[in-house]
Amino acid sequence: MKLNQRKRRMIEVFIVGSIFIFLFTLWLTVSVSALKVGGQEESNLNGTIDEVLIYDRALSPSEVKQHYSSNLQKYDTNEWVFQSNQSNLDEGRYTFFATVIDVLSSAFSTVTSNVIIDRSPPEIILETPLNGSGDSDGNVTFEYFVTDDANISNCSLFINGQLNQTDYSITRGTTQSFNEANLSISDYNWTIECTDPFNFVSSPQNRTFRVIQSFDFDGNSTDLTQVNISNITNFVLEDALYGKINYTEDIDLANVSDINLRANISFNRIEINASAIPNLNKSARITFYNLTFTNPMPLHDDASCDVCTEISYINSTFIFDVPAFSVYSSQETPTKDEEAAEGGAGGGGGGGAGAETTSEITSQEAILLPPEPLLIDIIPSTFNIDTTIGEREQIEITVTNTGTDRITLLIDQVALEDIVRFTETTLTLAPSESKTITVDLLVPEEAGVYTGKISFSADARSKFALIALNVESERGLFDISVDIPDQYKQIIQGDKVTSQITMIQAGLQQKVDVTLQYLIKDFNGDEFLRESETLAVFKQKSFRKTFQTSGLPTGDYVIGVELVYPEGIATASSQFTVIDAFSVVEDSTNDVNLVLIAAIVLFLVLVAGFLLVMHKYKKAFKRLEQKKRVNEIN
Repeated sequence: MKLNQRKRRMIEVFIVGSIFIFLFTLWLTVSVSALKVGGQEESNLNGTIDEVLIYDRALSPSEVKQHYSSNLQKYDTNEWVFQSNQSNLDEGRYTFFATVIDVLSSAFSTVTSNVIIDRSPPEIILETPLNGSGDSDGNVTFEYFVTDDANISNCSLFINGQLNQTDYSITRGTTQSFNEANLSISDYNWTIECTDPFNFVSSPQNRTFRVIQSFDFDGNSTDLTQVNISNITNFVLEDALYGKINYTEDIDLANVSDINLRANISFNRIEINASAIPNLNKSARITFYNLTFTNPMPLHDDASCDVCTEISYINSTFIFDVPAFSVYSSQETPTKDEEAAEGGAGGGGGGGAGAETTSEITSQEAILLPPEPLLIDIIPSTFNIDTTIGEREQIEITVTNTGTDRITLLIDQVALEDIVRFTETTLTLAPSESKTITVDLLVPEEAGVYTGKISFSADARSKFALIALNVESERGLFDISVDIPDQYKQIIQGDKVTSQITMIQAGLQQKVDVTLQYLIKDFNGDEFLRESETLAVFKQKSFRKTFQTSGLPTGDYVIGVELVYPEGIATASSQFTVIDAFSVVEDSTNDVNLVLIAAIVLFLVLVAGFLLVMHKYKKAFKRLEQKKRVNEIN
């Protein structure tokens, strides 16, 4: 009950801390000799007052409610106890402290304490093995992410519905793991069950994986833990010393048990037991390493392979395509003389057996020589710019005339029409002269990875400065980077390119589900690949991502990543180049020619030195013979 001194005719009645009714009296009197409530007969209270608190101000309803839920009692001369009950609190972690002020206005506060309100079980995210994936050796790491408002008491691994092991030392908010070794070939299902201190239990839906013996293969062999084994694109088996199988059709390993026993990659021999594993009897690209032939040809079951399609033979590496499987190998291609000897041994039938033939290259068949290159240098020739939507960037490009003639260049853009603004569109350079131009970039209003190039052209010949623009949203809560190792900066057509992707939370660090959009673009603005996946990120996550490049023409490309999260988009990219096998052959030939020239020079020097020594030796020997004859005469 609350007596309102200012409104002397009203009494506010509270029940369980909330206003219940207003009572109006004819008059309320206050006496200095004694406090009287309800001074007239018709206003007298019928009840017992067990506690009276006097304030020199009006109390709000919330303060009255606190009096109801709290209790301050004096139980000794100078000892007090205070209790407060709070209800209907939401789940979460709370801090609290108490402050005391005495009649002399002296104040003291307690230390800050914590209390957790938890009515929910822990939240668990199963990470690896992926659902429907595989394992190559039976040694499996089960990774999961668990979080809760309270600490985690324990987590347990269940395999095929049976408790496997329990961990009582759990760090919530980070990836945890169990390890299980020597699992036999079979299908498995697994899950994780976690319990918090309030005995709330959580267990997500089961995942499945299959153990398939394939640990004999290494190098770039497909990691079965990262794929759905029922539908594998570009499945690879490799022995890094001897060779590789790269399937060009999708492969299903859902019922395959032991690849080690039924597949063999050894020196100059690749074999698949197709009757035992019909799932692997599909078209593929075969690669042999470290061959010693000059000009190899493919063999199928030790006979000439008419269904094989040769791709290249570079640096002792032989590549050819096959439509199906048994045993493949290779041998030296017979010379024309060897073929004639084998074919001519059958006799003299046919009047033209010994005839000679000649051929000429007509004008239509003449090989067109490539045009002379444009004799300029562009520095820098590539730009990779990180920026924010709506910004304005500026770059400088220095162009040098490396020829002997004066040249006028036309400056233009490719795929950057709404982005690039030039201060000048032509550039005239004397021999050996350099000039620097400034280019303004108007950053698009939409986040993403943009590619294009700035061209410098004269007489139908062009050179380019390549531009990659990584545009992110204004509110950057994530940093992302894409790095391509040096060995993948330049690849042969059809080879894989591997990148290292790193994500770092720059803002509030809490677990967030993000979507990663992967793309491959050229500098004409054309997109050749786009795929996505969703990952959970807490603080930082780094991993390798490998991309297939089959079907990409030769040229320059970027791998781009767009990280999409609720508050925005972060972007990054890195450049790589695709070359054809003939470029590698040409480079190798040039290297061989240089080595050959050096060897010849060294040989001539050694011969000259030997002849000089022999000449001196002969002269000395001749003088010695003459001296000997003189001594005999004397």
